Amino acid sequence: MNQATPDRADGSARTPERVALQLRMLEMVSRSPSSAAAMRAFAQGYLVLHRIDVMVRAVVHGLDGGAYRVARYADIPALVAGRQRIDGANSTSLSEVLRGGFIGSTIEGGVPRRFDDLRLGGDPVLGDLAPRLRSAVALPIFLDGAVHHWSFYFRPEPGAFDDQSLEDALLTGNLIVGAASRLSLLDEVRSLNAALEREFEDVAAVQRSLLPQPIPRIPGLGIAARYLTSRRAGGDYYDVLPLPDGTALAIVADVSGHGAGAATVVAMLHAVLHGRESWRDPATAPGPAEALAVLNEELSRRPIGGNFITAFAARWNPSERRLDHATAGHPAPLRRGLDGRVRALDAAGGLPLAIERETSYEEASTALAPGELVVAYTDGISEARDDAGRLFGVDRLALVLGAAPPHPEAALDAILGAVSEFSSRAARADDQTLLALAPLR
Repeated sequence: MNQATPDRADGSARTPERVALQLRMLEMVSRSPSSAAAMRAFAQGYLVLHRIDVMVRAVVHGLDGGAYRVARYADIPALVAGRQRIDGANSTSLSEVLRGGFIGSTIEGGVPRRFDDLRLGGDPVLGDLAPRLRSAVALPIFLDGAVHHWSFYFRPEPGAFDDQSLEDALLTGNLIVGAASRLSLLDEVRSLNAALEREFEDVAAVQRSLLPQPIPRIPGLGIAARYLTSRRAGGDYYDVLPLPDGTALAIVADVSGHGAGAATVVAMLHAVLHGRESWRDPATAPGPAEALAVLNEELSRRPIGGNFITAFAARWNPSERRLDHATAGHPAPLRRGLDGRVRALDAAGGLPLAIERETSYEEASTALAPGELVVAYTDGISEARDDAGRLFGVDRLALVLGAAPPHPEAALDAILGAVSEFSSRAARADDQTLLALAPLR
Protein backbone atom coordinates (compact mmCIF):
# COMPACT_ATOMS: atom_id res chain seq x y z
CA MET A 1 0.00 0.00 0.00
CA ASN A 2 1.42 3.40 -1.02
CA GLN A 3 1.61 5.87 1.82
CA ALA A 4 3.07 9.33 2.09
CA THR A 5 6.12 9.78 4.26
CA PRO A 6 5.83 12.26 7.13
CA ASP A 7 5.60 15.90 6.15
CA ARG A 8 8.86 17.79 5.86
CA ALA A 9 9.54 21.25 7.20
CA ASP A 10 8.57 22.87 3.90
CA GLY A 11 5.11 21.34 4.15
CA SER A 12 5.60 18.82 1.36
CA ALA A 13 5.13 15.08 1.60
CA ARG A 14 6.61 12.38 -0.60
CA THR A 15 3.51 10.92 -2.19
CA PRO A 16 2.89 9.15 -5.50
CA GLU A 17 1.19 12.35 -6.65
CA ARG A 18 4.35 14.37 -6.01
CA VAL A 19 6.47 11.80 -7.83
CA ALA A 20 4.11 12.05 -10.80
CA LEU A 21 4.43 15.85 -10.75
CA GLN A 22 8.23 15.57 -10.64
CA LEU A 23 8.25 13.19 -13.60
CA ARG A 24 5.97 15.53 -15.52
CA MET A 25 8.26 18.46 -14.80
CA LEU A 26 11.33 16.52 -15.95
CA GLU A 27 9.51 15.42 -19.10
CA MET A 28 8.58 19.02 -19.95
CA VAL A 29 12.14 20.22 -19.31
CA SER A 30 13.62 17.48 -21.50
CA ARG A 31 11.25 18.35 -24.36
CA SER A 32 11.88 22.10 -24.16
CA PRO A 33 13.10 23.51 -27.50
CA SER A 34 15.21 26.25 -25.91
CA SER A 35 16.99 27.18 -22.71
CA ALA A 36 14.33 29.77 -21.84
CA ALA A 37 11.57 27.20 -22.29
CA ALA A 38 13.45 24.71 -20.12
CA MET A 39 13.87 27.22 -17.31
CA ARG A 40 10.20 28.17 -17.57
CA ALA A 41 9.09 24.54 -17.42
CA PHE A 42 11.35 23.91 -14.42
CA ALA A 43 10.20 27.00 -12.55
CA GLN A 44 6.54 26.23 -13.08
CA GLY A 45 6.94 22.60 -12.04
CA TYR A 46 9.18 23.32 -9.07
CA LEU A 47 6.92 26.00 -7.70
CA VAL A 48 3.93 23.67 -7.86
CA LEU A 49 5.88 21.12 -5.83
CA HIS A 50 7.34 23.59 -3.31
CA ARG A 51 5.44 26.44 -1.72
CA ILE A 52 7.63 29.50 -2.24
CA ASP A 53 6.53 33.10 -1.73
CA VAL A 54 9.44 35.08 -3.18
CA MET A 55 12.38 34.16 -5.42
CA VAL A 56 15.56 36.20 -5.82
CA ARG A 57 18.40 35.67 -8.24
CA ALA A 58 21.67 37.42 -7.35
CA VAL A 59 24.14 37.30 -10.23
CA VAL A 60 27.82 37.38 -9.23
CA HIS A 61 29.43 36.28 -12.50
CA GLY A 62 31.97 38.82 -13.72
CA LEU A 63 31.76 40.93 -10.55
CA ASP A 64 34.22 41.56 -7.75
CA GLY A 65 33.93 39.51 -4.54
CA GLY A 66 30.83 40.45 -2.54
CA ALA A 67 29.20 42.36 -5.43
CA TYR A 68 25.98 41.23 -7.08
CA ARG A 69 23.09 42.24 -9.31
CA VAL A 70 19.57 41.29 -8.32
CA ALA A 71 16.39 40.16 -10.06
CA ARG A 72 13.35 39.63 -7.78
CA TYR A 73 10.31 37.45 -8.47
CA ALA A 74 7.58 38.37 -6.01
CA ASP A 75 4.52 37.35 -8.07
CA ILE A 76 4.95 33.58 -7.88
CA PRO A 77 1.41 32.74 -9.10
CA ALA A 78 2.14 34.75 -12.25
CA LEU A 79 5.38 32.82 -12.68
CA VAL A 80 3.63 29.48 -12.26
CA ALA A 81 0.92 30.53 -14.73
CA GLY A 82 3.53 31.58 -17.28
CA ARG A 83 2.67 35.29 -17.14
CA GLN A 84 6.12 36.11 -15.78
CA ARG A 85 9.36 34.78 -17.23
CA ILE A 86 12.19 33.20 -15.26
CA ASP A 87 14.85 34.95 -17.36
CA GLY A 88 14.24 38.24 -15.55
CA ALA A 89 11.78 39.98 -17.84
CA ASN A 90 8.79 41.37 -15.95
CA SER A 91 10.59 40.92 -12.62
CA THR A 92 11.60 43.68 -10.27
CA SER A 93 15.14 44.11 -11.54
CA LEU A 94 17.92 46.23 -10.07
CA SER A 95 20.56 46.71 -12.74
CA GLU A 96 23.11 48.48 -10.54
CA VAL A 97 25.86 46.59 -8.76
CA LEU A 98 25.01 46.11 -5.07
CA ARG A 99 26.92 45.14 -1.95
CA GLY A 100 26.02 44.19 1.59
CA GLY A 101 22.63 43.46 3.10
CA PHE A 102 21.29 39.97 3.72
CA ILE A 103 22.13 38.82 0.18
CA GLY A 104 25.65 40.23 0.23
CA SER A 105 26.56 38.71 3.59
CA THR A 106 25.20 35.32 2.51
CA ILE A 107 27.18 35.41 -0.72
CA GLU A 108 30.35 36.33 1.15
CA GLY A 109 29.79 33.29 3.36
CA GLY A 110 30.13 31.18 0.22
CA VAL A 111 28.13 28.12 1.34
CA PRO A 112 24.51 27.05 0.86
CA ARG A 113 22.40 27.79 3.91
CA ARG A 114 18.90 27.72 5.28
CA PHE A 115 17.45 30.47 7.50
CA ASP A 116 14.65 29.72 9.96
CA ASP A 117 13.72 33.10 11.48
CA LEU A 118 14.71 36.09 9.34
CA ARG A 119 14.32 39.74 10.39
CA LEU A 120 14.85 41.76 7.22
CA GLY A 121 13.29 45.11 8.05
CA GLY A 122 15.48 47.85 6.60
CA ASP A 123 17.35 45.51 4.21
CA PRO A 124 18.41 47.59 1.15
CA VAL A 125 17.05 45.01 -1.31
CA LEU A 126 14.37 43.08 0.56
CA GLY A 127 13.14 45.49 3.23
CA ASP A 128 9.84 46.23 1.50
CA LEU A 129 9.08 42.48 1.48
CA ALA A 130 10.25 41.86 5.06
CA PRO A 131 6.87 40.79 6.49
CA ARG A 132 6.66 38.03 3.85
CA LEU A 133 10.21 36.73 4.37
CA ARG A 134 10.80 34.71 7.55
CA SER A 135 12.43 31.52 6.13
CA ALA A 136 14.86 31.04 3.25
CA VAL A 137 17.33 28.76 1.53
CA ALA A 138 20.37 30.24 -0.26
CA LEU A 139 21.84 28.21 -3.13
CA PRO A 140 25.06 28.85 -5.09
CA ILE A 141 24.47 27.92 -8.75
CA PHE A 142 27.52 26.81 -10.73
CA LEU A 143 28.35 27.21 -14.41
CA ASP A 144 31.68 26.26 -15.98
CA GLY A 145 33.20 25.38 -12.63
CA ALA A 146 32.42 28.65 -10.85
CA VAL A 147 29.45 30.22 -9.06
CA HIS A 148 27.42 32.12 -11.64
CA HIS A 149 24.61 33.32 -9.36
CA TRP A 150 22.82 32.62 -6.11
CA SER A 151 19.18 31.59 -5.87
CA PHE A 152 17.16 32.52 -2.77
CA TYR A 153 13.76 30.94 -2.00
CA PHE A 154 11.65 32.61 0.71
CA ARG A 155 8.60 31.56 2.74
CA PRO A 156 6.50 33.73 5.10
CA GLU A 157 6.51 31.38 8.11
CA PRO A 158 9.54 30.57 10.33
CA GLY A 159 11.23 27.19 10.03
CA ALA A 160 9.69 26.42 6.63
CA PHE A 161 12.74 24.58 5.24
CA ASP A 162 14.75 21.69 6.60
CA ASP A 163 18.13 20.24 5.63
CA GLN A 164 16.54 17.89 3.11
CA SER A 165 14.80 20.84 1.44
CA LEU A 166 18.13 22.64 1.20
CA GLU A 167 19.88 19.62 -0.28
CA ASP A 168 17.12 18.93 -2.79
CA ALA A 169 16.95 22.55 -3.93
CA LEU A 170 20.75 22.80 -4.26
CA LEU A 171 21.08 19.69 -6.41
CA THR A 172 17.96 20.34 -8.47
CA GLY A 173 18.77 23.99 -9.11
CA ASN A 174 22.31 23.26 -10.26
CA LEU A 175 21.29 20.37 -12.47
CA ILE A 176 18.55 22.32 -14.22
CA VAL A 177 20.71 25.39 -14.76
CA GLY A 178 23.45 23.19 -16.22
CA ALA A 179 20.93 21.60 -18.55
CA ALA A 180 19.58 25.00 -19.54
CA SER A 181 23.09 26.19 -20.26
CA ARG A 182 23.64 23.27 -22.63
CA LEU A 183 20.29 24.01 -24.25
CA SER A 184 21.40 27.61 -24.68
CA LEU A 185 24.48 26.38 -26.54
CA LEU A 186 22.19 24.19 -28.61
CA ASP A 187 20.10 27.28 -29.41
CA GLU A 188 23.24 28.97 -30.71
CA VAL A 189 24.22 25.91 -32.75
CA ARG A 190 20.74 25.75 -34.27
CA SER A 191 20.90 29.42 -35.16
CA LEU A 192 24.33 29.02 -36.74
CA ASN A 193 23.18 25.92 -38.63
CA ALA A 194 20.16 27.80 -39.96
CA ALA A 195 22.45 30.59 -41.16
CA LEU A 196 24.77 28.06 -42.80
CA GLU A 197 21.81 26.34 -44.45
CA ARG A 198 20.75 29.67 -45.95
CA GLU A 199 24.28 30.22 -47.23
CA PHE A 200 24.39 26.70 -48.70
CA GLU A 201 21.09 27.34 -50.44
CA ASP A 202 22.45 30.60 -51.89
CA VAL A 203 25.61 28.84 -53.11
CA ALA A 204 23.55 25.98 -54.53
CA ALA A 205 21.32 28.41 -56.41
CA VAL A 206 24.37 30.06 -57.97
CA GLN A 207 25.84 26.67 -58.84
CA ARG A 208 22.64 25.50 -60.51
CA SER A 209 22.67 28.65 -62.60
CA LEU A 210 26.05 27.56 -64.02
CA LEU A 211 24.57 24.40 -65.54
CA PRO A 212 23.26 24.63 -69.13
CA GLN A 213 19.54 25.41 -68.85
CA PRO A 214 18.30 24.30 -71.24
CA ILE A 215 20.95 22.08 -72.78
CA PRO A 216 21.93 23.55 -76.18
CA ARG A 217 20.56 21.83 -79.29
CA ILE A 218 23.46 20.15 -81.08
CA PRO A 219 22.99 19.02 -84.73
CA GLY A 220 22.82 15.24 -85.00
CA LEU A 221 23.09 14.59 -81.27
CA GLY A 222 20.53 13.77 -78.60
CA ILE A 223 21.56 14.86 -75.10
CA ALA A 224 20.13 14.31 -71.62
CA ALA A 225 21.55 15.12 -68.18
CA ARG A 226 20.72 14.49 -64.54
CA TYR A 227 22.25 16.20 -61.52
CA LEU A 228 21.65 15.35 -57.84
CA THR A 229 23.69 16.68 -54.93
CA SER A 230 24.52 15.06 -51.61
CA ARG A 231 24.08 18.46 -50.00
CA ARG A 232 22.51 21.67 -51.24
CA ALA A 233 25.81 22.67 -52.80
CA GLY A 234 27.88 19.99 -54.52
CA GLY A 235 31.06 19.38 -56.47
CA ASP A 236 29.71 17.80 -59.67
CA TYR A 237 29.44 19.72 -62.94
CA TYR A 238 28.44 19.14 -66.53
CA ASP A 239 28.29 21.40 -69.55
CA VAL A 240 27.73 21.37 -73.31
CA LEU A 241 29.31 24.10 -75.45
CA PRO A 242 28.55 24.53 -79.18
CA LEU A 243 31.84 25.38 -80.89
CA PRO A 244 32.19 27.77 -83.86
CA ASP A 245 33.37 25.01 -86.24
CA GLY A 246 30.01 23.20 -85.91
CA THR A 247 31.21 20.66 -83.34
CA ALA A 248 30.28 20.62 -79.66
CA LEU A 249 32.30 20.14 -76.49
CA ALA A 250 30.71 18.19 -73.62
CA ILE A 251 32.23 17.85 -70.17
CA VAL A 252 31.43 16.04 -66.93
CA ALA A 253 33.55 16.89 -63.88
CA ASP A 254 33.72 15.94 -60.22
CA VAL A 255 35.48 18.17 -57.66
CA SER A 256 36.87 16.36 -54.64
CA GLY A 257 34.92 17.07 -51.47
CA HIS A 258 31.46 18.50 -51.01
CA GLY A 259 29.73 21.67 -49.92
CA ALA A 260 30.52 25.33 -50.52
CA GLY A 261 34.26 24.76 -51.13
CA ALA A 262 33.63 22.26 -53.91
CA ALA A 263 30.90 24.49 -55.37
CA THR A 264 33.36 27.38 -55.51
CA VAL A 265 35.80 25.27 -57.51
CA VAL A 266 32.95 24.37 -59.87
CA ALA A 267 32.34 28.09 -60.43
CA MET A 268 36.03 28.58 -61.25
CA LEU A 269 35.95 25.66 -63.71
CA HIS A 270 32.88 27.15 -65.39
CA ALA A 271 34.57 30.56 -65.65
CA VAL A 272 37.66 29.07 -67.33
CA LEU A 273 35.59 26.92 -69.68
CA HIS A 274 33.42 29.82 -70.84
CA GLY A 275 36.05 32.54 -70.75
CA ARG A 276 38.56 31.19 -73.31
CA GLU A 277 38.47 33.70 -76.16
CA SER A 278 40.54 31.58 -78.55
CA TRP A 279 37.87 28.88 -78.49
CA ARG A 280 35.48 31.26 -80.24
CA ASP A 281 37.56 31.00 -83.42
CA PRO A 282 36.70 28.04 -85.70
CA ALA A 283 40.41 27.59 -86.44
CA THR A 284 41.26 27.11 -82.76
CA ALA A 285 38.22 25.20 -81.46
CA PRO A 286 39.61 22.81 -78.85
CA GLY A 287 39.64 19.05 -78.87
CA PRO A 288 38.93 17.26 -75.58
CA ALA A 289 42.61 16.68 -74.71
CA GLU A 290 43.43 20.34 -75.32
CA ALA A 291 40.40 21.45 -73.29
CA LEU A 292 41.52 19.33 -70.33
CA ALA A 293 45.08 20.65 -70.59
CA VAL A 294 43.86 24.25 -70.57
CA LEU A 295 41.56 23.64 -67.61
CA ASN A 296 44.37 21.90 -65.74
CA GLU A 297 46.84 24.72 -66.36
CA GLU A 298 44.39 27.44 -65.33
CA LEU A 299 43.10 25.65 -62.21
CA SER A 300 46.62 24.66 -61.11
CA ARG A 301 47.51 28.36 -60.89
CA ARG A 302 44.60 29.12 -58.61
CA PRO A 303 44.31 28.43 -54.86
CA ILE A 304 41.55 25.84 -54.66
CA GLY A 305 42.23 24.56 -51.16
CA GLY A 306 43.87 21.27 -52.04
CA ASN A 307 40.96 20.13 -54.20
CA PHE A 308 41.43 18.25 -57.43
CA ILE A 309 38.98 17.59 -60.26
CA THR A 310 38.33 14.48 -62.30
CA ALA A 311 36.79 15.16 -65.70
CA PHE A 312 35.60 13.59 -68.94
CA ALA A 313 35.63 15.75 -72.05
CA ALA A 314 34.28 14.87 -75.50
CA ARG A 315 33.89 16.69 -78.82
CA TRP A 316 31.10 15.61 -81.12
CA ASN A 317 31.74 15.88 -84.87
CA PRO A 318 28.30 15.68 -86.52
CA SER A 319 29.55 15.33 -90.10
CA GLU A 320 31.54 12.20 -89.26
CA ARG A 321 29.39 11.02 -86.33
CA ARG A 322 32.56 10.76 -84.34
CA LEU A 323 33.15 11.34 -80.67
CA ASP A 324 36.67 12.40 -79.70
CA HIS A 325 37.19 12.00 -75.97
CA ALA A 326 39.68 12.16 -73.12
CA THR A 327 39.60 11.73 -69.36
CA ALA A 328 41.40 13.34 -66.45
CA GLY A 329 41.32 10.64 -63.78
CA HIS A 330 37.58 10.20 -64.37
CA PRO A 331 35.62 6.92 -64.68
CA ALA A 332 35.44 5.87 -68.34
CA PRO A 333 31.93 6.44 -69.79
CA LEU A 334 29.86 3.45 -70.89
CA ARG A 335 28.88 2.81 -74.49
CA ARG A 336 25.68 0.90 -75.27
CA GLY A 337 25.97 -0.67 -78.71
CA LEU A 338 23.27 -1.49 -81.22
CA ASP A 339 23.20 -5.04 -79.88
CA GLY A 340 22.50 -3.79 -76.33
CA ARG A 341 25.95 -4.81 -75.08
CA VAL A 342 27.67 -2.27 -72.84
CA ARG A 343 31.38 -1.58 -72.88
CA ALA A 344 33.59 1.13 -71.43
CA LEU A 345 34.99 3.75 -73.77
CA ASP A 346 38.74 3.86 -74.23
CA ALA A 347 39.99 5.51 -71.01
CA ALA A 348 42.51 7.74 -72.84
CA GLY A 349 43.55 10.67 -70.69
CA GLY A 350 45.80 11.49 -67.74
CA LEU A 351 45.93 12.83 -64.20
CA PRO A 352 43.03 14.64 -62.53
CA LEU A 353 43.01 18.41 -62.96
CA ALA A 354 44.92 20.70 -60.57
CA ILE A 355 47.45 18.11 -59.42
CA GLU A 356 50.39 18.91 -61.73
CA ARG A 357 50.42 22.12 -63.73
CA GLU A 358 52.30 20.76 -66.76
CA THR A 359 50.22 17.75 -67.73
CA SER A 360 49.20 16.51 -71.17
CA TYR A 361 46.26 14.27 -72.01
CA GLU A 362 45.80 11.46 -74.53
CA GLU A 363 42.79 11.45 -76.82
CA ALA A 364 40.76 8.67 -78.46
CA SER A 365 38.02 8.61 -81.11
CA THR A 366 34.89 6.49 -81.31
CA ALA A 367 32.52 6.30 -84.29
CA LEU A 368 28.90 6.18 -83.16
CA ALA A 369 25.86 5.02 -85.10
CA PRO A 370 22.26 6.10 -84.55
CA GLY A 371 20.80 3.89 -81.82
CA GLU A 372 24.02 3.79 -79.82
CA LEU A 373 24.34 5.59 -76.54
CA VAL A 374 27.24 6.93 -74.45
CA VAL A 375 26.66 7.65 -70.74
CA ALA A 376 29.21 9.59 -68.69
CA TYR A 377 28.77 9.53 -64.90
CA THR A 378 30.41 10.62 -61.67
CA ASP A 379 31.44 8.18 -58.97
CA GLY A 380 28.41 9.13 -56.88
CA ILE A 381 26.53 6.73 -59.17
CA SER A 382 28.89 3.75 -59.11
CA GLU A 383 29.77 4.23 -55.43
CA ALA A 384 26.21 4.60 -54.14
CA ARG A 385 25.70 2.17 -51.23
CA ASP A 386 22.80 0.15 -49.93
CA ASP A 387 21.85 -0.28 -46.28
CA ALA A 388 24.47 -3.04 -45.94
CA GLY A 389 27.24 -0.79 -47.28
CA ARG A 390 27.57 -2.59 -50.65
CA LEU A 391 28.47 -0.54 -53.75
CA PHE A 392 26.11 -0.13 -56.68
CA GLY A 393 29.18 -0.67 -58.88
CA VAL A 394 30.03 -0.27 -62.55
CA ASP A 395 28.88 -3.81 -63.42
CA ARG A 396 25.38 -3.16 -62.09
CA LEU A 397 25.35 0.21 -63.88
CA ALA A 398 26.23 -1.56 -67.16
CA LEU A 399 23.44 -4.11 -66.63
CA VAL A 400 20.87 -1.37 -66.05
CA LEU A 401 22.06 0.58 -69.10
CA GLY A 402 21.95 -2.55 -71.27
CA ALA A 403 18.36 -3.24 -70.28
CA ALA A 404 17.19 0.38 -70.62
CA PRO A 405 15.58 1.87 -73.73
CA PRO A 406 18.25 3.27 -76.10
CA HIS A 407 17.10 6.86 -75.63
CA PRO A 408 19.02 9.41 -73.50
CA GLU A 409 16.15 10.52 -71.25
CA ALA A 410 14.73 7.03 -70.70
CA ALA A 411 18.17 5.52 -70.07
CA LEU A 412 19.06 8.10 -67.40
CA ASP A 413 15.68 7.70 -65.70
CA ALA A 414 16.27 3.94 -65.57
CA ILE A 415 19.72 4.40 -64.04
CA LEU A 416 18.59 6.85 -61.36
CA GLY A 417 15.61 4.64 -60.56
CA ALA A 418 17.88 1.64 -60.10
CA VAL A 419 20.31 3.61 -57.92
CA SER A 420 17.47 4.94 -55.77
CA GLU A 421 15.96 1.46 -55.33
CA PHE A 422 19.38 0.00 -54.50
CA SER A 423 20.24 2.71 -51.98
CA SER A 424 16.81 2.48 -50.34
CA ARG A 425 16.92 4.53 -47.13
CA ALA A 426 20.68 5.14 -47.23
CA ALA A 427 21.50 8.83 -47.46
CA ARG A 428 23.14 10.04 -50.66
CA ALA A 429 26.82 10.28 -49.69
CA ASP A 430 28.07 11.92 -52.89
CA ASP A 431 26.82 14.01 -55.77
CA GLN A 432 25.34 12.04 -58.67
CA THR A 433 25.62 13.30 -62.25
CA LEU A 434 24.81 11.62 -65.56
CA LEU A 435 25.25 12.87 -69.14
CA ALA A 436 23.94 10.82 -72.08
CA LEU A 437 24.95 11.39 -75.74
CA ALA A 438 23.18 9.62 -78.61
CA PRO A 439 23.60 10.14 -82.39
CA LEU A 440 20.34 10.95 -84.13
CA ARG A 441 19.14 9.36 -87.34
